[in-house]
Amino acid sequence: MTETVTTMVANELRGSCVVCGPGVDRRPHTVDEAMFRIGESFRYDECCRCGGLQIDEVPTDLHRYYDHQDYYSFSLKTAVANPWLRRPPLKQALRLNTALFNRFGIGKGKWWAREAGIGHNDRVLDLGCGAGLTLLGLHLLGYRNLAGADPFLERDGILPGGVPLMKRAHGDIADEYDWVMMHHTFEHVPDPRAVLASVRRLLAPGGGLLVRMPVMGTYAWRHYGPMWVQIDAPRHLGLFTVDGFRELAAEEGFRMARIVFDSTDFQFWGSEMVVAREPHRAGPADRFTAVELARWKAEAARLNAALDGDQALYVLRLA
Repeated sequence: MTETVTTMVANELRGSCVVCGPGVDRRPHTVDEAMFRIGESFRYDECCRCGGLQIDEVPTDLHRYYDHQDYYSFSLKTAVANPWLRRPPLKQALRLNTALFNRFGIGKGKWWAREAGIGHNDRVLDLGCGAGLTLLGLHLLGYRNLAGADPFLERDGILPGGVPLMKRAHGDIADEYDWVMMHHTFEHVPDPRAVLASVRRLLAPGGGLLVRMPVMGTYAWRHYGPMWVQIDAPRHLGLFTVDGFRELAAEEGFRMARIVFDSTDFQFWGSEMVVAREPHRAGPADRFTAVELARWKAEAARLNAALDGDQALYVLRLA
């Protein structure tokens, strides 16, 4: 059994906008917990300068709002966990496929790794890795220098293929990496500036940070307001506009190298279920027609092209 994490996590979201600091007006909103519909509501404040949205008070026991037996980031119920995928010659074929995908876009691969330019031999840390599903997928595709860290893991572990998982907060990691990834985890941290400072410390010269997260202020927010599903109270603690995140990153030593919007129809069917006060954890099921879902998928693609989707990939480099 590993020791518990010792790093104290500061609540940088309390009292003022984490981007703009004190003295800036903020507009309050009441947001219901909507994934499981547990009957609680939370205050969020919208910054009148940068447009960011952050929870007014981080719950003292955030852990209880995550059903770890079911929550998506802690599930490995997927075909990539099957051992036959790790055997030659399929293993070699997958690596060749990835090389072709990353260079020419041919075959199958991780689109975000290609967009960022993550190489097969790069040292990659997945910060907030959950059970390691993303890392396992990368390993099967031929990436070899991988590691994951998540303070909510029960203990340290090792994925098939020898990929280490560490029960660690960002401040407890001391190795050096070419890339740090945060797939829909940055919005969960109460100390975003401290996280960026830790990433800057962990990155090798020329390294990069890949962040995927919701984008505040886009069409879904303008249309649904506090009913926008990606607020996800109280699990999402801080949501940034593109300009707000760019400003925050610059102040912590990063430059924005690339932004790709990757929103889906979830912004529509999920928000519609929030409006109807129905828990959305199980998905849309038979709640909507095939025509509605197809229309929302097409609208999500249009919004992405217009740089107005409700989530995006950010690629940051050391300034």
